[in-house]
Amino acid sequence: MSDFLTVLMQPAGIVLVPLFACSVIALALIADRAVALASLKGLGQQAEQAVRRTATEKGAAAALAEVQAAHPFYEAAAEVLKDNLHADKHLREEAASLELQAAGRGLSRRLTGLTTIAGLAPLLGLLGTVIGLMVAFQALEGTSGPVEPGIVAGGLWQAMITTVIGLVIAVPCLVCHAWFRSRIRYRMADAVALLTTLSLAADMQEDRP
Repeated sequence: MSDFLTVLMQPAGIVLVPLFACSVIALALIADRAVALASLKGLGQQAEQAVRRTATEKGAAAALAEVQAAHPFYEAAAEVLKDNLHADKHLREEAASLELQAAGRGLSRRLTGLTTIAGLAPLLGLLGTVIGLMVAFQALEGTSGPVEPGIVAGGLWQAMITTVIGLVIAVPCLVCHAWFRSRIRYRMADAVALLTTLSLAADMQEDRP
């Protein structure tokens, strides 16, 4: 604790204040997105298979009704697709795609904040290190006689602390951002595949004699 206070009292220590703010904001963003993705409702594998069977046996409208009854995160896209089953294939899929993109934007919101902090934190850390080095070399310049290694080493150690803290903040932000984006892409791909299958089922139903 005393070492931390010592660093905080140094000229480079002022950078620790925005770094601390970055860490708090990053934790809040990570917690928010983790809760949002954990509570994200979709169709399980068995439910999805049941919907596909319904589309084959009873038609796309009945299958989409089952999807809506499950209230997945892409319920609005399923509703649009159901309301436009008799429209041109390209038009109904484009309308459903717009609704699905809106759902995806809702899932991806605040992720830009993580990438911003991941880029900002190391830069703030580097700024603190540069300030610390300037102070250390200024003190070295004013030293007459033999230079004790401890004079330089102590200043360098304190200067490097901010860079370490910046990297410690940035790395989890990058990892969490990549994981969140991967999960969102996975869920969105599942939704696109299912809705496309149901749209094709509607066309096949119309082609039956």
